[in-house]
Amino acid sequence: MKVNVPEVYHALYETNKPIILLTGGRGSAKSFNAALFTKRLTYEKDHKILYTRYTMDSAEKSIIPEFKEKIDLENDEVYFNVNKTDITNRLTISQILFSGIKTSSGNQTAKLKSIQGLSTFVVDEAEEWVSGDEYETIKLSIRSNKVRNRVIIIMNPSFTSHWVYEKYIKGTKKFIEVEGVQIEISDHPDVEHIHTTYLDNIQNLSKEFLLDVEDIKKNNIEKYNYKLLGKWRSAAEGQILTRWKKGKFNEELPYSYGLDWG
Repeated sequence: MKVNVPEVYHALYETNKPIILLTGGRGSAKSFNAALFTKRLTYEKDHKILYTRYTMDSAEKSIIPEFKEKIDLENDEVYFNVNKTDITNRLTISQILFSGIKTSSGNQTAKLKSIQGLSTFVVDEAEEWVSGDEYETIKLSIRSNKVRNRVIIIMNPSFTSHWVYEKYIKGTKKFIEVEGVQIEISDHPDVEHIHTTYLDNIQNLSKEFLLDVEDIKKNNIEKYNYKLLGKWRSAAEGQILTRWKKGKFNEELPYSYGLDWG
């Protein structure tokens, strides 16, 4: 049984652009549809897909069950070998490898960039990636000459100081409107930017979730815009203390504080 893909996610399957950026608020099914697409991609021969999160000590306990769910939903368990750190399609021998960048055994970037034959690099929960350096290092390893190469970045928009915004949106952006809110998305020629919200997935959401959403919308519209609609926040909006005065004790604290970065 094939799972129906909402129209807003059809670009995952149709685009020829090398970078796919999936952003949106909570409940928009970004990770679900990215995992479903990735699983289906293994039915093409010669794919080696690296699926990463910034912190992931145990793929077997975290991301593997999510992929097994997609396999079960489409009733194609017979075509997959599921192990602790990877999934292989028995028909094509295409493979999904799972890894964290930061694990209990240290930074895995050097190890991951040396994997031969990578065709697809998936960056899940990219808002947690504090630096774009690891991303750039691994991205340079996606150079299979047998199939089309892809990078898929999945994230809840955070601050405009985030490296994803700086790299793919800041200088090449356009706006879409969601419930009257202007949302910045990428207009970069190499990027297929898919932005979704819970409204695109509302038929699959629980009554309790939707009641919580309505409460947030009523009582904290800024939180609603950021958390549910996926609006990017400026760096200034993330400041905790804002009324510092040079040469004086500030108005918010009775002491002066400094930072020594060594």
